[in-house]
Amino acid sequence: MGGYISRLSAHGCGEFNHGFKRLAFAERTVERIDDLDAKIRRACGWSVKPVDGLLPDDEFYSLLQRRTFPIAADVRRPEELEFSVLPDLFHDSLGHLPLLTNDLYGEFLRTYSAVALKFLGNGLALRSLARVYWYTIETGLVMEAGATKILGAAIITSAAECEAVYGGRIELRPFDFAQVFASGYDSFKLQKQYFVLESFETLAGISETLEAALTEYLADVSLV
Repeated sequence: MGGYISRLSAHGCGEFNHGFKRLAFAERTVERIDDLDAKIRRACGWSVKPVDGLLPDDEFYSLLQRRTFPIAADVRRPEELEFSVLPDLFHDSLGHLPLLTNDLYGEFLRTYSAVALKFLGNGLALRSLARVYWYTIETGLVMEAGATKILGAAIITSAAECEAVYGGRIELRPFDFAQVFASGYDSFKLQKQYFVLESFETLAGISETLEAALTEYLADVSLV
């Protein structure tokens, strides 16, 4: 937990730090899901639902539409402290819930999920949308006062991922729909690239143009 707080203080975006303080997390342990649910309901009206493993697309996106965030009940093993292959309670609670207290972040998730629900059954569209989620909500970075700060849950909860970002060995690219839609990823390994948003507020712009950008991308791909 101490490593997480150090990363958050040094590299987390302002909205991340604000949300962490607002939820008044215990600093020495991961809290019970019932307690987390009560906190997030009071703070912003969202709720959490414990789940076992990854959810089907329709269930995941439907939960987000209802302002419910699925949260893993498992806790990572000691040997996974620096990098956990799958989401766990530590990742979901400390990586996502602080930012859920921010209205812009919450609305991004709801808009994103609304678009995804329109494309259920379209494999290419869903893969492309999964990449948007991955390169923003999980491994996204934002510029803040001239510095690169962490937005993504997978980075803030992983010492190894954070070192990859700030160690100068991995390419940081400006967020661009066409590149993101076309960029695959392996969630079981450290990333080979990260995308940087111009600011936290860029999430609003992504929300507003996501469906149009996806539709254009799908049309372009179909012509190839």
